[in-house]
Amino acid sequence: MPEIDIIIYHGGPLKNANANKGLPFEGPGIKTYYTQIDRRLKTLDELKMMVMEELCENPAVHNIHITYRMPNEILKHRINYKYMAIEADKHVKIMFDKLERIPEVTNIELYIQLEPRAEVGIEEIQQTQTSLQVTVPDAQ
Repeated sequence: MPEIDIIIYHGGPLKNANANKGLPFEGPGIKTYYTQIDRRLKTLDELKMMVMEELCENPAVHNIHITYRMPNEILKHRINYKYMAIEADKHVKIMFDKLERIPEVTNIELYIQLEPRAEVGIEEIQQTQTSLQVTVPDAQ
């Protein structure tokens, strides 16, 4: 398989969030990032890591939500799309299968939402010392 083009949209809310219409990802503040990979990804974790690296974000700090603009119907001169949440490895497989099976589709389009992870409370650990006194009777 030749290199795979991936277009990442991130940075603002979707103005056209109707999942059934599958319109291009547009909205105020959304930036577009272009990248290429040289192989199919097999897992959601691989996809998340690739996206986080492209966005220069720390995966330990953010939860990531990925929406795929999935080709749904091929007409004579038009492709209809739907949005699909990428939430499991099987969704990653579907995404790459669609790219391979539909020659009219030349890239993968992803909309990315990041949200800060809930901070884990830091528990203070108290250390205690126990001393033990031993008395040894004189040996006579």
